[in-house]
Amino acid sequence: MKNPFASDDSSTFLAFLTGMIVLVFVALSLSLFTDNNIQLPKFSGSSAKLRGVNDHLHREINALEVRLLAYERQQIQSAEHLKAAKLRMELEQQLVSANKEIVILQNLINEAEESIKLITQSKQTYRLQYRDHVRMIAVGVTYDTITNTSGKVYENVRISEVTPLGVSISHKTGATRLNFGDMPVEWRGQFMFTANEVAEATVLEQKRLQKIGREMALQRKEMQKVSAAKSRVKEIARLRSQIASLELKYASAGIEARLAQSKIASQSALAQSRAFSRSAYRRYDSSTGYYTSYSYKPRYRITAATKKSVPGSLETWEQRVIRYQRAAVRYSSKLSSLKSQLASLDPTYSELPPVQN
Repeated sequence: MKNPFASDDSSTFLAFLTGMIVLVFVALSLSLFTDNNIQLPKFSGSSAKLRGVNDHLHREINALEVRLLAYERQQIQSAEHLKAAKLRMELEQQLVSANKEIVILQNLINEAEESIKLITQSKQTYRLQYRDHVRMIAVGVTYDTITNTSGKVYENVRISEVTPLGVSISHKTGATRLNFGDMPVEWRGQFMFTANEVAEATVLEQKRLQKIGREMALQRKEMQKVSAAKSRVKEIARLRSQIASLELKYASAGIEARLAQSKIASQSALAQSRAFSRSAYRRYDSSTGYYTSYSYKPRYRITAATKKSVPGSLETWEQRVIRYQRAAVRYSSKLSSLKSQLASLDPTYSELPPVQN
């Protein structure tokens, strides 16, 4: 389809306008010549009419010039729009091509990164394997002397273990572990130590030691609980044994005190009965069938003030009563204390009051 705003159309339109202007002037001239009232040599009668026609022509010419200028601006704007549209289309095509190239380049970059990653992983794996091999074959290697970074000299050195934490060695006077900062500088490169590896190993070792410490603390607490339970059981058994022994002693003291009191009472009754010089009583005689009166005279006199000692002892019965009563009081007090302790240790124990004498 032909572009209506092409340059050849504009030239045609300009030629058309020029032709119209020429035709207007020709028609005007012809009308002037053919007019019967106008005489060419004089130009006197129709000056006003000519001026009116002239003004009309000027107005039309000005209108045509305005239209021509507007059309030219429109043509210029249309050309600029077409140029901008064409440039835009070209830029869009370039953008599409650039995006495609970017996708291709991004795929190439991803593939290259994957390749680099695989190569790095392979290299790191090979390095770790080689490092482990070097450290493994180093075990058992001996040195006459080595000097650590602080200047201390070790003699008759033998490597016993190589770990990320350092090199364990045995020497003439004992054994030790040389950390990363203490080992000889050549060992750091020989055994492929790195600061990151040592730092990570140190952190892991600290965590391991902390875990062991927590486990040991829990074990100590459990052992303390078990020991406390065993001690509690032993203490309960000891208290029960003491309580049973004291209860026997308490009961025996009460019995002994009561026996001594009964002995004192019987002695007092006997002394009162023998205080008289004679005693008369009647006795039945079966041969005669009668009762006969007799009188009784004791062989010795015992007064109420007389006190007799316990056989086989230097204390009297009164002293014996007092001693056993005091012992019973001591046993009762100690029993109360022991039973209180036992009740605090064993809630199932029901404390019984001591037997009252």
